[in-house]
Amino acid sequence: MVPFPTTEEDIRACADDIRGGNAAFTQDTELGMVRWEDAQRGVTNGIRGEAHPDFTSSVNKDSWFLAHVPAPDLLELVRTPNCPS
Repeated sequence: MVPFPTTEEDIRACADDIRGGNAAFTQDTELGMVRWEDAQRGVTNGIRGEAHPDFTSSVNKDSWFLAHVPAPDLLELVRTPNCPS
C-alpha cells in the first residue's frame, strides 16, 4: 500500500498520467500563475499592475489582470514538468 502523499515532494506521477491530464503542474509565467483550473478556463491567475499589451485581459474583483490565452495552450503548459535551470 502506498501512503497518501503529505508534501509536494511526496507526490509522484508517471508520464502517462501527466500527458493524459490526470496530473498537472502549476506554472509561474510573466502573465501570472497558471493552475489546472485556470488552464481549463483559458485565463491566467492574474498579475498586479498593468495588463500585458499582447493579450486580451480582464480584471478580477481584487484588481488583478487575468490574461486570456487559448485553453489548449495553457493545458499543454500545465502538463509540462518544471525544469530547474
